[in-house]
Amino acid sequence: MNIESLLQGADALFINDRPTLRWLSGFTGDEGYAVVTNDVKLFLVDSRFTEQALLETKGFEVIEYKPPLVDFLSEQGFLKGTIAINGDYISYRLSSKLAEKGVKLIDVGEEILLQRAVKTPEEIDYIKQAIFIAEEAFRRSLGSIKPGVTENEFVAELEYQARKLGSEGMSFDTIVGSGWRGALPHGVASDKRIKDGDLVVVDWGCVYKGYCSDLTRTIIVGNADEKAMEVLNVVLEAHHLAAEAEGFTFGSDLDGVARDYITSKGFGKYFGHSLGHGIGLQIHEYPSLSARIQHQLTDGHVFTIEPGIYLPGEFGVRIEDDYAILGGKINKLSNLEQVIMV
Repeated sequence: MNIESLLQGADALFINDRPTLRWLSGFTGDEGYAVVTNDVKLFLVDSRFTEQALLETKGFEVIEYKPPLVDFLSEQGFLKGTIAINGDYISYRLSSKLAEKGVKLIDVGEEILLQRAVKTPEEIDYIKQAIFIAEEAFRRSLGSIKPGVTENEFVAELEYQARKLGSEGMSFDTIVGSGWRGALPHGVASDKRIKDGDLVVVDWGCVYKGYCSDLTRTIIVGNADEKAMEVLNVVLEAHHLAAEAEGFTFGSDLDGVARDYITSKGFGKYFGHSLGHGIGLQIHEYPSLSARIQHQLTDGHVFTIEPGIYLPGEFGVRIEDDYAILGGKINKLSNLEQVIMV
């Protein structure tokens, strides 16, 4: 991390969002505040988190404060001049109270995202372990996908296996869509029962040391019809073309490779979302692999590639894996087989 760049033009840096607090200090608790100047690095907690902060934070002096927070900051002499904040996470009430003290606020949220996007080798190792847990949990629970089982019943088994394998939790609410529900790109699991011939879209991820994985597989239950297999093969090829691309600069370049292929096969209007997104301490991070945004890709970026085709009222197909830019090339981090039949 480059604290100097975050402090540029500011007298202090004030951070209150959990992902950035963990990135800066290692703290995993629900609430805390980091105050950084050129001279000090303070980590402020109330009495609920004092012992945890003392155990977990690195490079910070832990101070137990008595609410209200703004009054404490004022008493300590931090509310003067210009304070850099992560504007996406500071509440209107808190920003208003800071403004009442005559403080000028500048938003360095974009710079924080850019810095967090470039993962260290240790961070990539954490993501790899999160991927391993997710893949192994899926393999162990795959036998519960069969006709008559509900989507929720499968999710219960998947998430149970993930916890047994050491996941801190799921990266997001697990998505399962069988049959016609597979055409809902973010349709979380329901009580719908899986039927023979269904395609079942499963989108899940696990968390290890705060870092997320994100995978999707489309499972063929029994014998799928010819149209379903055609769409599955189109999505697979689009995925491979993007993952194997060379000479790219932006995430939008990879999106274009997959989107152009899907369009050439007549399914362009059924691929509505972006090709992928960064992952890390949050499930959606910089960079975005979107036709509408030009995020430059660089070494250390970790992201998903997840083309999909969704035919309303029929079925959906999505195949998602996790990748990293290393040595200027796209490297696959996940290993789970992409075509799964049960």
